[in-house]
Amino acid sequence: MEEVSRLKKSLSGLKGRLKVIAKDLTKACGTEHESLLMEEIITSLEALATKARKTQDELESSLPEEEIEREVENYMAMERTIRELRVEARRRLKKPAEDQPARVKGTENDGSSAPVLPKWNLPKFDGNVLLFTAFWDQFEAGVHSRSDIGDVTKFVYLRTCLEGAALDAIAGYSVTGANYNAAVTTLKSRFGRPKLIAEKHILELVQMEKCTRPTVTELRRLHDGMSSNVRALVALNKDPNNETLSAAEVLLAVLKQKLPTIVRKRWEKQGFRRKPGRDHVRSIFRVPADAVRN
Repeated sequence: MEEVSRLKKSLSGLKGRLKVIAKDLTKACGTEHESLLMEEIITSLEALATKARKTQDELESSLPEEEIEREVENYMAMERTIRELRVEARRRLKKPAEDQPARVKGTENDGSSAPVLPKWNLPKFDGNVLLFTAFWDQFEAGVHSRSDIGDVTKFVYLRTCLEGAALDAIAGYSVTGANYNAAVTTLKSRFGRPKLIAEKHILELVQMEKCTRPTVTELRRLHDGMSSNVRALVALNKDPNNETLSAAEVLLAVLKQKLPTIVRKRWEKQGFRRKPGRDHVRSIFRVPADAVRN
């Protein structure tokens, strides 16, 4: 417990230093030696970030599991402030000194004025499979691929990005470093299956609202909806212009929706192992019977 108290005290001290740096940044804006001061501030922020990361890692390894998530969230707030201040300092290095600084948020519960930057927000994902690829690409670039963030911290970031069915999918995993990769695998297997995503795009095309008036707005809406789904299919190597997207796959996507939900989900959990054979029509119409038997 003494070690935990020491580490928490160390992080508290670093937060205090961060507030001082935020004030120094504000004072440096518009001064004669602004560029030099910004370089010094960036150096100080990088040193502080390294120290905070090391202290946080030691703290996480010393805490019981039930306390880790709260401490990681506190650290994430501190890391966000460091990032915002570092970006602002670099921005000031690139802009003329006579520019007026934008107001940005300093640290939590800090009543002082400080330069405020727009926050860098991680994407949200609610279980819509059409959005999973875009979500994961952004999350992977911003969090998953970073070597300076521990798996526990990555897991907390991941949970804050998830909502609805996506959050429910990993609800059974406690927030530990050992569970992070398992949670990622669960999300990818549930929402990142290319065949399932392709089917959803096919259904989007089939179920598009009919254009009832030949106006520019209505026709543009129809064109944009069609184009976006077709482009997504091409990206999944399911190009409607060649044989990579078969009529059987289109029919499967449509006919599956006619099955009772429980039967369809049971069939989908099998991983779409069935592939239409040469006799596509016969293969497609066997799906309901096969799903019931399984």
